[in-house]
Amino acid sequence: MEQPLGVYTFSGKQDALRRLSVVHNGMTYQGEMVVLKRWDSHWGQQLQGDTYFRVVFLSQPQEASQVRLEDPKIAVCVPGGRMPRERQILERELLSVREARERYLVRPAPREEGLRRTLESQQRELESRLVEAEAERYRDGEIITLGDTVVGKEVFAGHRTEGWAEAIASRLLASCYTTRWLDFQRLARPLVPEDAGGLFQALFASPDDPAADRLEEMGPALGLSTPADPRRFDPEGCRVFRMIQAKLADRDELPWEQAHRYLSRQVGLTDGFALLFLLAYVYHGHPEVELRLRRGHGLVLRDGQTVQGDRLIRELVPMLPWSERLGDSIATICRPKGVAWNSALHYTSLVCGDLTEAEDDGDVWAQGQRLRDSLRNLARDVRRGLEALLAIASSGLSLSSEAMEERLIRLGSVAKCRGFSDLFRQARASYGTPGRLRQDLEDLERLLRLSPLLPEIIDARSYLEGAQIGPGYGELSLDRVALLERIVMPVVLESGHVWQALKASFEQFRNRYADAYAVFHASYHDETAAMQQRLERARRNVAALGHLNSLTELGKPVGTKLESRLKRLAKRIRVCAAAGDALQLEHSPRCLQCDLSLGTRPPTRGVASLVSEVERALDEQNQRLSHLLVRDIMQGRADPRLDDLLKIVQASDLSALVNTLDEEMVEFIRGLLVQ
Repeated sequence: MEQPLGVYTFSGKQDALRRLSVVHNGMTYQGEMVVLKRWDSHWGQQLQGDTYFRVVFLSQPQEASQVRLEDPKIAVCVPGGRMPRERQILERELLSVREARERYLVRPAPREEGLRRTLESQQRELESRLVEAEAERYRDGEIITLGDTVVGKEVFAGHRTEGWAEAIASRLLASCYTTRWLDFQRLARPLVPEDAGGLFQALFASPDDPAADRLEEMGPALGLSTPADPRRFDPEGCRVFRMIQAKLADRDELPWEQAHRYLSRQVGLTDGFALLFLLAYVYHGHPEVELRLRRGHGLVLRDGQTVQGDRLIRELVPMLPWSERLGDSIATICRPKGVAWNSALHYTSLVCGDLTEAEDDGDVWAQGQRLRDSLRNLARDVRRGLEALLAIASSGLSLSSEAMEERLIRLGSVAKCRGFSDLFRQARASYGTPGRLRQDLEDLERLLRLSPLLPEIIDARSYLEGAQIGPGYGELSLDRVALLERIVMPVVLESGHVWQALKASFEQFRNRYADAYAVFHASYHDETAAMQQRLERARRNVAALGHLNSLTELGKPVGTKLESRLKRLAKRIRVCAAAGDALQLEHSPRCLQCDLSLGTRPPTRGVASLVSEVERALDEQNQRLSHLLVRDIMQGRADPRLDDLLKIVQASDLSALVNTLDEEMVEFIRGLLVQ
């Protein structure tokens, strides 16, 4: 049986306190159960912090007039009558059983197991009788609360003292928190205070972000999203927002503590959820409100940047690190009247770094002049940045500078602003959060620092894009691809050190590439030199074949497409005499004479196939010619040239045939064949 406070606490021998949790209308509230020997006014004071209820049990009767309470969520249970003598007897028996049981617990002998179970049963029975006796005393007593709060005495049932306190606390909460601010029936489980932080992050997450799971789970019940689209922040039907708006009513300013306490102590939100809804209300921006910060607030955003000025605008809400102590830095909720200098400071201080909060018009004018000077400087820097990007664009290289160009165009619109209010509106429209403006300004600064290095960056990128690498050089090819992916503007702009590291990697690649290319270049042209000789012989054979194909008496021409194939193959074979330093691989990834790519394969198979087909076609025509010449000789024709030609043809000596065939010989053969 659960008895964390000890039965003795109700006999007045000690004070005790325990934290309890109670669920009311879907929200889990933290509170206290306190057992006192005698009343102390401290326990009747206004509840603070994360304590939302307090149930006090007095162990001795006390006059109700002596119990003063300041909070309606405090209940004091006063027992009726003195402690009966039977109770004292039960306590002594229980003490005796406990002591005996403790002795046997340190002597775990198997034969004593039955005795231990008996003692345990006796202890439970005695504790139950004691609690029941105490419950009877409290039922005979009274429950003191502030005002008209009524708590029925039937709460003193069961054998859990904490159960009594929880039942009383539930009635206190139900009496005080009557406003229904959430649709708890939509909840899969009760809310706990820790949920507020997760929901705060979920409000600003994209619907496909896992963080939006919290908003999907709880948003519709809280009115922060809709059942139709539960993963997207949409508070149009939010009951708490309507309460905040009503509280502001026609006021231009409302103390933060008043607004927060109204939600957390009167409506029934816990401190964390009250903070969550107030920040979400500011972020929603309909109507627009700002948070005026306390002097010396020292508020720091999630990115480590200190909040400038004394205002917190809606764009900064998503950048806040969640903490229930955020409210300590906030003084009031206020409606903005136009654009205040201190509100615009979130953006203007990024353009002009020495701007500070201003208290009077004179200070605003003086700082405004410095801001205008900074805007002129920004316009000049944007022009310089665009010139640098123009150099990249004119190079024709894929350095991925389009995103940077978009940023410079946005900055250009800011640079055209005439003052702080104009800048505030333009920056809000173009950027939203100040962090995005800061990022663009930092990128511009990096681009300008990098501008003197652009020629060598462009050269490196050009070298890599021109260094086409074919099969057989896998590691070198992978290194090239990796460098191409890294030598782009988004990466290079990260810092000057990034380019220096990339430059060293590129130079290592270029040295390895040049060594491999020089060896490959020599090997390729050695192979193609022999190939050129074969093609030259094939060219002569194709010419001879053409002569034979012109003799219609030999039949249908053969190999008519071989000449065009020969020309295409000849174009694929580069001839180059450059070697060594003449290749100039330090500046160009390919030979300037032959433009050969590393790994290019010569058309070895194509040449061999062509040569073979030319020879077969020539041999076929040679066979046809042989048959005709034999026929003519058998018919009695005599001519020394005919005899010589017949010997060549019958010997199938194609090279001799090619050397013999010319226009004159073709005409001679035609004359023989047509007679």
